[in-house]
Amino acid sequence: MELAFERRGAGPPVVLLHGIGSGWQSWEPVLPALAERFDVIALDLPGFGASPPLPEGRRYGVFALADAAEEFWTGLGVERPYVVGHSMGGLVALELSRRGTVRAASAVSPAGFWSPPERLYVRAVLRGGLLATRLFGADPGDGELPPRDTPGYLPMVDTIAGYTFWGRPRVPLTLLWGTRDPLLWPRQARRARRWCPEARLVWLPGCGHTPMEDHPTLLAHHLIDAIPPSTAQADTAQADTAQADAQDR
Repeated sequence: MELAFERRGAGPPVVLLHGIGSGWQSWEPVLPALAERFDVIALDLPGFGASPPLPEGRRYGVFALADAAEEFWTGLGVERPYVVGHSMGGLVALELSRRGTVRAASAVSPAGFWSPPERLYVRAVLRGGLLATRLFGADPGDGELPPRDTPGYLPMVDTIAGYTFWGRPRVPLTLLWGTRDPLLWPRQARRARRWCPEARLVWLPGCGHTPMEDHPTLLAHHLIDAIPPSTAQADTAQADTAQADAQDR
């Protein structure tokens, strides 16, 4: 489907998925560093930012957003990108890693690893943030402020609050978590590591729920470190080796 996006750089494709209270601009602090090495595509998910809502008849949910992201990059001619998601977008990245339709995935403070009380807490905070924005234009705190007209926000608050990730990644997966996250608490990272032992866990010291704002240099470093060489690069290297062998003969 047609989605709003920002595209910078050249190289292996990297798709960035934002959190529930933001759009592609939330990645702006790390875009320059990533664009030095990769073809970076930061998009607005359906019903967020400048993107239209999901088509009539399609319910909001993790699967629906994952489907929309896949449809979007397929329309751009991109195959199996590396994907990075934050918060809600991190949960979508987890689903894409479970499907195996991406080359690898990183999830920054992803939703989906909460206990029942933590689930209720997050739902209350996010719903309260929406009410505060509508009444006062107030910021509920730490980077998950919902814009006033975001048709995907409330449906996704209710959907993800009822969703727990139990899948197994079929591609390399890195979890990145701020040690001072006040929304998705660090103990959820330890729980995520137990539930998803195949994943690599990277702590982001001193960072809250939005490390791209708190320490963009640190986050960019770890994101770059987690991105494996692309098949295109491997194929090029293999072709070069074959050509050199033929010349030697």
